[in-house]
Amino acid sequence: MNISQKLHRATFILGTLIFTTSLISAIFFSYPHFYTWFAFGGWLILDWIDYRKNKKSILGYFYNHKHRRTFLLFFIVSTITAFIIDYIYGVRLSGMWEWPAYSNIHFIRMYTIMNISYILSMYELYRVIYTYLKPFISSTHHASFNLHHHIKKIFNISGIIMGVVFLSLPLLSWYTKETSHMKYLMIMPFIGMWLSSDSITSILHGKSILGEILRGNKLQIVTLVITVLSASLFTEIINLSAHEWVYKYMPFENLQIFKIPVAVFVGWTPLVIGVIALLNMVKHVENIKIK
Repeated sequence: MNISQKLHRATFILGTLIFTTSLISAIFFSYPHFYTWFAFGGWLILDWIDYRKNKKSILGYFYNHKHRRTFLLFFIVSTITAFIIDYIYGVRLSGMWEWPAYSNIHFIRMYTIMNISYILSMYELYRVIYTYLKPFISSTHHASFNLHHHIKKIFNISGIIMGVVFLSLPLLSWYTKETSHMKYLMIMPFIGMWLSSDSITSILHGKSILGEILRGNKLQIVTLVITVLSASLFTEIINLSAHEWVYKYMPFENLQIFKIPVAVFVGWTPLVIGVIALLNMVKHVENIKIK
Protein backbone atom coordinates (compact mmCIF):
# COMPACT_ATOMS: atom_id res chain seq x y z
CA MET A 1 0.00 0.00 0.00
CA ASN A 2 1.54 3.31 -1.09
CA ILE A 3 1.49 6.60 0.84
CA SER A 4 -1.51 7.95 -1.06
CA GLN A 5 -3.58 4.84 -0.32
CA LYS A 6 -2.64 4.98 3.37
CA LEU A 7 -3.50 8.67 3.50
CA HIS A 8 -6.92 8.20 1.96
CA ARG A 9 -7.74 5.16 4.08
CA ALA A 10 -6.81 7.02 7.26
CA THR A 11 -8.79 10.11 6.29
CA PHE A 12 -11.80 7.97 5.36
CA ILE A 13 -11.85 6.39 8.82
CA LEU A 14 -11.37 9.79 10.45
CA GLY A 15 -14.02 11.37 8.22
CA THR A 16 -16.55 8.63 8.98
CA LEU A 17 -16.07 9.09 12.75
CA ILE A 18 -16.34 12.87 12.54
CA PHE A 19 -19.33 12.84 10.17
CA THR A 20 -21.24 10.26 12.21
CA THR A 21 -20.59 12.15 15.45
CA SER A 22 -21.77 15.41 13.89
CA LEU A 23 -25.01 13.79 12.68
CA ILE A 24 -25.74 12.29 16.09
CA SER A 25 -25.01 15.58 17.85
CA ALA A 26 -27.31 17.50 15.49
CA ILE A 27 -30.24 15.09 15.27
CA PHE A 28 -30.39 13.71 18.83
CA PHE A 29 -28.84 16.51 20.88
CA SER A 30 -29.72 19.61 18.78
CA TYR A 31 -26.08 20.68 19.00
CA PRO A 32 -25.80 24.13 17.37
CA HIS A 33 -22.17 23.68 16.32
CA PHE A 34 -22.42 20.50 14.25
CA TYR A 35 -21.85 21.84 10.77
CA THR A 36 -18.08 22.39 10.77
CA TRP A 37 -17.50 18.71 11.50
CA PHE A 38 -20.39 17.65 9.28
CA ALA A 39 -18.76 19.43 6.31
CA PHE A 40 -15.22 18.35 7.18
CA GLY A 41 -16.12 14.69 7.75
CA GLY A 42 -18.35 14.65 4.68
CA TRP A 43 -15.51 15.99 2.55
CA LEU A 44 -13.10 13.29 3.74
CA ILE A 45 -15.63 10.53 2.99
CA LEU A 46 -16.43 11.89 -0.48
CA ASP A 47 -12.73 12.45 -1.15
CA TRP A 48 -12.06 8.77 -0.39
CA ILE A 49 -14.86 7.68 -2.76
CA ASP A 50 -13.43 9.92 -5.47
CA TYR A 51 -9.98 8.40 -4.94
CA ARG A 52 -11.37 4.85 -5.04
CA LYS A 53 -13.20 5.50 -8.29
CA ASN A 54 -10.78 7.81 -10.11
CA LYS A 55 -7.41 7.27 -8.39
CA LYS A 56 -7.25 10.99 -7.65
CA SER A 57 -8.97 13.48 -5.37
CA ILE A 58 -8.72 17.07 -4.20
CA LEU A 59 -7.00 15.98 -0.97
CA GLY A 60 -4.37 14.13 -2.98
CA TYR A 61 -4.03 17.17 -5.22
CA PHE A 62 -3.35 19.56 -2.36
CA TYR A 63 -1.20 17.01 -0.48
CA ASN A 64 1.21 16.93 -3.41
CA HIS A 65 4.02 19.36 -2.57
CA LYS A 66 3.74 20.91 -6.06
CA HIS A 67 0.24 22.14 -5.22
CA ARG A 68 0.57 23.27 -1.61
CA ARG A 69 0.84 26.91 -2.62
CA THR A 70 -2.43 26.41 -4.45
CA PHE A 71 -4.06 25.46 -1.16
CA LEU A 72 -2.83 28.73 0.35
CA LEU A 73 -4.37 30.63 -2.58
CA PHE A 74 -7.58 28.63 -2.19
CA PHE A 75 -7.65 29.33 1.56
CA ILE A 76 -7.21 33.08 1.10
CA VAL A 77 -9.73 33.47 -1.74
CA SER A 78 -12.33 31.23 -0.09
CA THR A 79 -12.02 32.83 3.34
CA ILE A 80 -12.32 36.39 2.03
CA THR A 81 -15.25 35.52 -0.24
CA ALA A 82 -17.12 33.62 2.49
CA PHE A 83 -16.57 36.39 5.05
CA ILE A 84 -17.89 39.07 2.69
CA ILE A 85 -20.96 37.16 1.46
CA ASP A 86 -21.94 35.36 4.64
CA TYR A 87 -21.03 37.73 7.44
CA ILE A 88 -20.88 41.24 5.98
CA TYR A 89 -23.80 40.80 3.58
CA GLY A 90 -25.91 38.02 5.09
CA VAL A 91 -25.55 38.70 8.81
CA ARG A 92 -24.64 42.39 9.16
CA LEU A 93 -26.10 44.29 6.21
CA SER A 94 -29.22 42.33 5.27
CA GLY A 95 -29.91 40.42 8.50
CA MET A 96 -31.32 37.59 6.42
CA TRP A 97 -29.81 34.91 8.63
CA GLU A 98 -28.00 34.61 11.92
CA TRP A 99 -25.88 32.14 13.88
CA PRO A 100 -27.57 32.46 17.29
CA ALA A 101 -25.18 30.30 19.32
CA TYR A 102 -22.01 31.82 17.86
CA SER A 103 -19.40 33.85 19.71
CA ASN A 104 -16.28 35.36 18.15
CA ILE A 105 -14.34 32.09 18.45
CA HIS A 106 -17.06 30.25 16.56
CA PHE A 107 -16.96 32.78 13.73
CA ILE A 108 -13.20 32.35 13.53
CA ARG A 109 -13.69 28.59 13.27
CA MET A 110 -16.31 29.13 10.59
CA TYR A 111 -14.11 31.19 8.32
CA THR A 112 -10.95 29.16 8.82
CA ILE A 113 -12.36 25.61 8.79
CA MET A 114 -16.08 25.35 8.09
CA ASN A 115 -16.40 27.29 4.85
CA ILE A 116 -13.33 25.70 3.31
CA SER A 117 -14.62 22.25 4.29
CA TYR A 118 -17.98 23.13 2.74
CA ILE A 119 -16.39 24.13 -0.57
CA LEU A 120 -14.23 21.00 -0.66
CA SER A 121 -17.20 18.77 0.18
CA MET A 122 -19.36 20.33 -2.56
CA TYR A 123 -16.54 19.91 -5.06
CA GLU A 124 -16.09 16.25 -4.16
CA LEU A 125 -19.84 15.59 -4.06
CA TYR A 126 -20.03 16.97 -7.58
CA ARG A 127 -17.11 14.80 -8.75
CA VAL A 128 -18.51 11.64 -7.16
CA ILE A 129 -21.98 12.12 -8.66
CA TYR A 130 -20.41 12.95 -12.03
CA THR A 131 -18.36 9.75 -11.89
CA TYR A 132 -21.34 7.53 -11.10
CA LEU A 133 -23.54 9.13 -13.79
CA LYS A 134 -20.87 9.12 -16.51
CA PRO A 135 -21.60 5.57 -17.81
CA PHE A 136 -25.28 6.42 -18.23
CA ILE A 137 -25.48 10.04 -19.43
CA SER A 138 -23.72 11.55 -22.43
CA SER A 139 -21.37 14.51 -22.02
CA THR A 140 -21.65 15.37 -25.71
CA HIS A 141 -22.12 19.03 -26.59
CA HIS A 142 -25.46 19.66 -28.29
CA ALA A 143 -24.54 23.21 -29.25
CA SER A 144 -21.30 24.64 -30.58
CA PHE A 145 -19.97 28.17 -30.29
CA ASN A 146 -16.94 28.74 -32.49
CA LEU A 147 -16.18 32.26 -31.36
CA HIS A 148 -13.17 34.23 -32.52
CA HIS A 149 -10.67 34.50 -29.70
CA HIS A 150 -11.15 38.29 -29.50
CA ILE A 151 -14.92 37.86 -29.10
CA LYS A 152 -14.36 35.15 -26.51
CA LYS A 153 -11.98 37.46 -24.65
CA ILE A 154 -14.62 40.21 -24.60
CA PHE A 155 -17.20 37.78 -23.21
CA ASN A 156 -14.78 36.61 -20.50
CA ILE A 157 -13.80 40.13 -19.46
CA SER A 158 -17.48 41.09 -19.42
CA GLY A 159 -18.16 38.06 -17.23
CA ILE A 160 -15.53 39.18 -14.73
CA ILE A 161 -16.91 42.73 -14.66
CA MET A 162 -20.48 41.49 -14.24
CA GLY A 163 -19.30 39.12 -11.53
CA VAL A 164 -17.66 41.93 -9.57
CA VAL A 165 -20.74 44.13 -10.00
CA PHE A 166 -23.04 41.34 -8.80
CA LEU A 167 -20.74 40.69 -5.83
CA SER A 168 -20.96 44.38 -4.91
CA LEU A 169 -24.72 44.93 -5.30
CA PRO A 170 -25.67 44.40 -1.62
CA LEU A 171 -22.97 46.87 -0.59
CA LEU A 172 -24.23 49.39 -3.14
CA SER A 173 -27.77 48.93 -1.86
CA TRP A 174 -26.60 49.62 1.69
CA TYR A 175 -24.54 52.66 0.61
CA THR A 176 -27.49 54.25 -1.21
CA LYS A 177 -29.82 53.45 1.74
CA GLU A 178 -32.09 51.46 -0.63
CA THR A 179 -32.14 48.43 1.64
CA SER A 180 -35.77 47.44 1.04
CA HIS A 181 -34.69 45.26 -1.87
CA MET A 182 -31.65 43.77 -0.11
CA LYS A 183 -33.23 40.36 0.38
CA TYR A 184 -33.85 40.08 -3.35
CA LEU A 185 -30.31 41.17 -4.19
CA MET A 186 -28.58 38.64 -1.93
CA ILE A 187 -28.65 35.97 -4.63
CA MET A 188 -26.49 38.17 -6.85
CA PRO A 189 -23.17 37.73 -4.95
CA PHE A 190 -23.47 33.95 -5.43
CA ILE A 191 -24.08 34.45 -9.15
CA GLY A 192 -21.21 36.95 -9.22
CA MET A 193 -18.84 34.44 -7.64
CA TRP A 194 -19.87 31.89 -10.28
CA LEU A 195 -19.56 34.29 -13.23
CA SER A 196 -16.19 35.77 -12.25
CA SER A 197 -14.66 32.36 -11.41
CA ASP A 198 -15.95 30.80 -14.63
CA SER A 199 -14.69 33.71 -16.72
CA ILE A 200 -11.20 33.56 -15.25
CA THR A 201 -11.13 29.79 -15.81
CA SER A 202 -12.12 30.34 -19.45
CA ILE A 203 -9.39 32.96 -19.90
CA LEU A 204 -6.92 30.39 -18.59
CA HIS A 205 -8.11 27.92 -21.27
CA GLY A 206 -10.18 25.81 -18.90
CA LYS A 207 -13.75 24.57 -19.27
CA SER A 208 -16.24 26.83 -17.55
CA ILE A 209 -19.36 25.42 -15.94
CA LEU A 210 -21.57 27.98 -17.65
CA GLY A 211 -19.99 27.16 -21.00
CA GLU A 212 -20.74 23.46 -20.56
CA ILE A 213 -24.34 24.24 -19.60
CA LEU A 214 -24.85 26.49 -22.64
CA ARG A 215 -23.41 23.77 -24.89
CA GLY A 216 -26.04 21.35 -23.59
CA ASN A 217 -23.73 18.98 -21.72
CA LYS A 218 -26.40 16.71 -20.19
CA LEU A 219 -23.99 14.99 -17.84
CA GLN A 220 -22.84 18.32 -16.43
CA ILE A 221 -26.38 19.64 -16.06
CA VAL A 222 -27.83 16.53 -14.38
CA THR A 223 -24.82 16.28 -12.07
CA LEU A 224 -25.24 19.88 -10.95
CA VAL A 225 -28.97 19.45 -10.36
CA ILE A 226 -28.47 16.33 -8.23
CA THR A 227 -25.56 17.92 -6.35
CA VAL A 228 -27.58 21.01 -5.45
CA LEU A 229 -30.74 19.11 -4.49
CA SER A 230 -29.01 16.45 -2.40
CA ALA A 231 -26.70 18.89 -0.61
CA SER A 232 -29.36 21.52 0.13
CA LEU A 233 -32.11 19.14 1.25
CA PHE A 234 -29.86 16.99 3.43
CA THR A 235 -28.13 19.94 5.08
CA GLU A 236 -31.17 22.12 5.68
CA ILE A 237 -33.32 19.28 7.05
CA ILE A 238 -30.62 18.30 9.55
CA ASN A 239 -30.28 21.92 10.65
CA LEU A 240 -33.98 21.92 11.57
CA SER A 241 -32.93 19.94 14.65
CA ALA A 242 -29.72 21.81 15.45
CA HIS A 243 -30.69 25.40 14.52
CA GLU A 244 -27.05 26.28 13.96
CA TRP A 245 -28.23 28.96 11.53
CA VAL A 246 -31.66 30.58 11.44
CA TYR A 247 -33.28 32.38 8.50
CA LYS A 248 -34.92 35.63 9.60
CA TYR A 249 -35.69 37.73 6.55
CA MET A 250 -36.19 35.85 3.28
CA PRO A 251 -38.01 36.62 0.02
CA PHE A 252 -41.44 34.99 -0.17
CA GLU A 253 -40.86 33.54 3.29
CA ASN A 254 -44.36 32.06 3.48
CA LEU A 255 -43.56 29.77 0.56
CA GLN A 256 -41.85 26.84 2.29
CA ILE A 257 -40.78 23.22 1.90
CA PHE A 258 -40.28 21.24 5.14
CA LYS A 259 -40.67 24.57 7.00
CA ILE A 260 -37.70 25.95 5.05
CA PRO A 261 -38.25 28.97 2.77
CA VAL A 262 -38.12 28.01 -0.91
CA ALA A 263 -35.83 31.01 -1.45
CA VAL A 264 -33.17 29.16 0.55
CA PHE A 265 -33.06 26.34 -2.00
CA VAL A 266 -33.03 28.86 -4.85
CA GLY A 267 -29.98 30.46 -3.24
CA TRP A 268 -28.24 27.11 -2.85
CA THR A 269 -28.11 26.70 -6.65
CA PRO A 270 -25.67 29.53 -7.52
CA LEU A 271 -23.92 29.00 -4.18
CA VAL A 272 -23.01 25.37 -4.90
CA ILE A 273 -22.15 26.02 -8.54
CA GLY A 274 -20.22 29.13 -7.51
CA VAL A 275 -17.97 27.36 -5.00
CA ILE A 276 -17.26 24.54 -7.48
CA ALA A 277 -16.35 27.17 -10.08
CA LEU A 278 -14.18 28.95 -7.50
CA LEU A 279 -12.09 25.88 -6.75
CA ASN A 280 -11.88 25.05 -10.45
CA MET A 281 -10.57 28.56 -11.09
CA VAL A 282 -7.90 28.30 -8.38
CA LYS A 283 -6.61 25.04 -9.88
CA HIS A 284 -6.30 26.67 -13.31
CA VAL A 285 -4.47 29.68 -11.89
CA GLU A 286 -1.99 27.30 -10.30
CA ASN A 287 -1.50 25.41 -13.56
CA ILE A 288 -0.61 28.60 -15.37
CA LYS A 289 1.97 29.39 -12.70
CA ILE A 290 3.58 25.99 -13.09
CA LYS A 291 3.96 26.49 -16.82
